[in-house]
Amino acid sequence: MRTTIQRWGAVLASVGYLVTLASCSDRPAQVMDPLDDAGCRISLDSPAIGTVGAIVAMRDFRFQPSEIRIPRGTRVTWLYCEPAGLDPHTTTSDTGLWDAEFTSSADTFSHVFDQVGRFEYHCIPHAAFMRGVVIVE
Repeated sequence: MRTTIQRWGAVLASVGYLVTLASCSDRPAQVMDPLDDAGCRISLDSPAIGTVGAIVAMRDFRFQPSEIRIPRGTRVTWLYCEPAGLDPHTTTSDTGLWDAEFTSSADTFSHVFDQVGRFEYHCIPHAAFMRGVVIVE
C-alpha cells in the first residue's frame, strides 16, 4: 500500500512533468504516476497548464488522492483518467460550490479555494463510494 508521502510525490512529479512538457513540446503532456504504469493525458492548450496548484486524478472509480491539504488560494485541477467507454464522472461539491462533468480522457476542471475550511465532494453517479475532500489551511 502506498503512503501519503508517496502519493504526494507522484502528484508533485506529475506537476513538474506537466510544466516541463508544456514548455518544450507540442504533444499532449502526460501525467504519470511513477508508481503506476497507467497515465493520463492533458492537452498543452489546457487552461490548467501553468496554473495548477494540486491535481486530483479520477482513475479506477476513485479520486486520487481522495484527501488533499492545500494553502488558501490554491487552484485544484481534477483530471479524468478513465479509459474510453466507462461511465462519466463528476466532481460535485457537497454544498453546491462547484459541479463539473467529465466524459472523456483528459477532461479537466479547476477551482481556486479562497476560503479556509473543509470541502467535501463526490461523483454524482458513484456517490456511494467515490468521494473526496479538500482541506484548505
